[in-house]
Amino acid sequence: KDRIQKGLSHHVDLNPWDKWGGRKGDVENGRWRPLQGFISLTDHTGGFECAPGWHTKLDDYFSSIPKPRNRNVGFFGFQGKKYSDIINSYETIEYPPGAAVLWDWRTPHKTADRHPGPDTREVVYT
Repeated sequence: KDRIQKGLSHHVDLNPWDKWGGRKGDVENGRWRPLQGFISLTDHTGGFECAPGWHTKLDDYFSSIPKPRNRNVGFFGFQGKKYSDIINSYETIEYPPGAAVLWDWRTPHKTADRHPGPDTREVVYT
């Protein structure tokens, strides 16, 4: 039986309206994390989902959406029908133990809602 697992829903770990934290080009003082990833410690047929290709579309997509008030944090969750074109493009990523799973920081991603199998998903995030 699949178990519901708790985790982060659809998101990017950046502010889509200001991914550089107001310091574009200032690598020393700005927020620059081009890759995110984890090392899988267990065999898993799911658990991580992402929206491939959206790292190339994110800037254009959010340029047409007004920035919400007080939106200065380095995290953005995709909630509701407004973001259905992103949410509907998610794919499950499968990986064996020992795999390094890497993605561009602009790629929307999430923890899978269902966990197949009896074992827990164990990873080390970088």
